[in-house]
Amino acid sequence: MINFHLWEEQWRDFLQERKIDSLTGRSHYVHKSLRSAYLSLRRNMKWLFTFEQQPNIPNTNNALEGLSLPDVFRHNFFHRFNQPVYFFCCVVK
Repeated sequence: MINFHLWEEQWRDFLQERKIDSLTGRSHYVHKSLRSAYLSLRRNMKWLFTFEQQPNIPNTNNALEGLSLPDVFRHNFFHRFNQPVYFFCCVVK
């Protein structure tokens, strides 16, 4: 986490570069994709490594991907009006 903050400080000006569109006069961020990835990491940082503090949470979703179709149907629950409501739970072995 400390490394992320150091990276954030080092590249802050780069991430905030803006360019003015000559046709519309509006400004937009130059590095839109990188900025989006950075903001996503910053916003979700407290949940990214939850599996390290909680030993019962797997660090991958392999258990979910390994489910067969009958297993998926077994985990689906139906609404009282017979409309399917899909409930996916984490399978911990």
